[in-house]
Amino acid sequence: MENSYDSVLNYWYTGKKLEQFIRESEEAKKEKKRFCYKSLMGFLLNKGKDICALYGIRRTGKTVLILQAICDLMENYHVESEVIAYTTIADGTNLDDKALMQRIVDLSDAGVRYIFIDEISYVQMDMENNCLNLLSDRLAKSGVKIVIAGIFSYAIRLLGKEVLFDRMRQIDTTYFSMKEASEVFGLDLDEFIQYGGVINLDGDTEERKMTPAEYMNTAIVQNIVRSIFKSEQKYHLLETIPDSVKAGKSEPQLRSLISSLIRISIDNYMKVLVVSKLANKPLYRYSDIGKLANVIRMRSERENMLDEDLDIINIDKQRYYQVLADYLGTSENISANTFKQILAILEDIQIKQDITLEEGRISVFIPNYLRYGLCDEIIQTIGELVHEETGGRYNAELAGEILKGSILEAVCYLDLKKAGSEDFTMYRTVDGSCEVDLILKDHVNQTMKLYEIKHSDRMVPEQAKHLVNREFIREIEAELGYKVSGCYILYNGVNGEKTYNPKELFAALKMEAISLNKIQNAEHWERLEERSKVEDWKPVVVKYINVVEFLCALPIVR
Repeated sequence: MENSYDSVLNYWYTGKKLEQFIRESEEAKKEKKRFCYKSLMGFLLNKGKDICALYGIRRTGKTVLILQAICDLMENYHVESEVIAYTTIADGTNLDDKALMQRIVDLSDAGVRYIFIDEISYVQMDMENNCLNLLSDRLAKSGVKIVIAGIFSYAIRLLGKEVLFDRMRQIDTTYFSMKEASEVFGLDLDEFIQYGGVINLDGDTEERKMTPAEYMNTAIVQNIVRSIFKSEQKYHLLETIPDSVKAGKSEPQLRSLISSLIRISIDNYMKVLVVSKLANKPLYRYSDIGKLANVIRMRSERENMLDEDLDIINIDKQRYYQVLADYLGTSENISANTFKQILAILEDIQIKQDITLEEGRISVFIPNYLRYGLCDEIIQTIGELVHEETGGRYNAELAGEILKGSILEAVCYLDLKKAGSEDFTMYRTVDGSCEVDLILKDHVNQTMKLYEIKHSDRMVPEQAKHLVNREFIREIEAELGYKVSGCYILYNGVNGEKTYNPKELFAALKMEAISLNKIQNAEHWERLEERSKVEDWKPVVVKYINVVEFLCALPIVR
């Protein structure tokens, strides 16, 4: 089959031209491969009568996976280049699904057995009325291996639901584990928290300089809008919008309206999840403000500053809540049904994941780049208040440490869920005074390990306050029905262990609370100090485990 052009220069590479293209491609020669690469090669090398779809948000490596697979087929499995064909559909093409199918049929008739179609979502077609079902009904059944991918991942998902049904094997490229980030992309923990989930958003090109908000608009908002306007989903979403809002609007205006609603929904929801941690708390409450004050206090002690010089210790929290209110804004113009459907779409394209824990279901946004980046304005503003109230000693970096800690907890939960290797939960007392971040259950031995998750590289006694609280441990054992077999702290330092005496630790925490004039807290620690003396609570060995090593030891997600 000769190399040829379709309309608007959609070029098909096969034979010698494909060999040259692959030789000149840096992406095809990359030795490091995404963990999901083995799933792709498994599809290509094994028998099956379905097709394979790579879906995931922008810049998650779909094209690289395809090029690596073509290179692998030719170099390591000795597949002749004449039986492989590859194309990338151009944006703005007038190529429709019928013309595409005819080209694929021609290639198949000429002996091509592996067909790779990148950016298939640019093809002009309606989701409900196209001929792409022939990809599986005719070609895949005859033994032709077909791989499709597209920048608009929701279009790929809809194609599977509305056209190809169960005949399409789907490989999600959006999710990155800490293990994959470390082993494939060489990211450390902080780099993963801030930039993980998106490939190559650095460098000199304008695309790589995009802000998180710009990336959200191109990778997610337009992804959804361009997809649903090819599908019945357009009407499902429009039906949730009041007639008074959508009446008289043209299709471009409706696209703009839906884009705005999706953008507002994501921006608000992301910031509520990541910054506010609103589970069972009033709106706009930033639960970590107290932790921020504690961080500054500990820093002041290390740097020999006087606590009374740091006004933030007695901060007016309402100022910070107002910062959140200003940036989160209002979603009153978005109906509950619209918001619910947008969240369902986000879950369908694997942007949002729900995780069930002891305290209830929590939601996690997968790309860390968005989780961290969309909260940047809030962090910068809070940082300005920190800078002001500490006499210029600290800034947004300190506020950012609190955000990193929140995201690190979510990373641990998500990686554990995706790995499917542990039965895990967390536990918090009814009054919220005690909690443990992570509990791993051993059903065989009916035991459990307790973990605190800390974004820190230091072993600090205060980190173990709940782990040495025998009263709290008994409550967990009674509620969950398993015995505690070990206490651990996941952090960013070296592995080690510390032995903590409960009486001494609670006494120190009591004195600390007294020095900060926190009478209620002092009374709490004094009660535990006395209880530990009366019951003679024994010293507790707490093991410190590097969190990256912990996450990298989990099974690989394919």
